[in-house]
Amino acid sequence: MNIRTVIYIILNIIIFAEFSYVGYSNFTALLAHNPKISHTELFYVLLTVATLSMVIGIYIMTFLNIKREKKISEYKRELERRGIDRDESSSKVKVLESKIEVLEKALKDALNKN
Repeated sequence: MNIRTVIYIILNIIIFAEFSYVGYSNFTALLAHNPKISHTELFYVLLTVATLSMVIGIYIMTFLNIKREKKISEYKRELERRGIDRDESSSKVKVLESKIEVLEKALKDALNKN
C-alpha cells in the first residue's frame, strides 16, 4: 500500500467517526425537535450519509488514481523510447568508430606500401 492509500483510508475513518460523533451527540436534540422519528430511523439516516460520503470519496480517489496511473504509464513509455534511442545511438557510434579504425589501418598500410 502506498502512502496515498493509507491517508485516504485514515481520512475515511475520520469522516465516519465524525458522523458517528455528531449523530451520537445530537441524538436527543434531534428527537426533541422531531418526536415522531425513531431511534432506528435516525441511525439509518446518519449511516446512509456516512456511507454515501465514503462512496463518493472512493469514486473521486479512483478517478484520480486512474489519471495518475495513465500519466505514469505514458512517462514509462517515454523513458523506454528514450532508452532505446540512446542504445541505438551508442551502437551507431561504435559502428562508426570501428569503420574509422579500419579505414585508418587501411590508410597506414597503403602509405607503408608506397
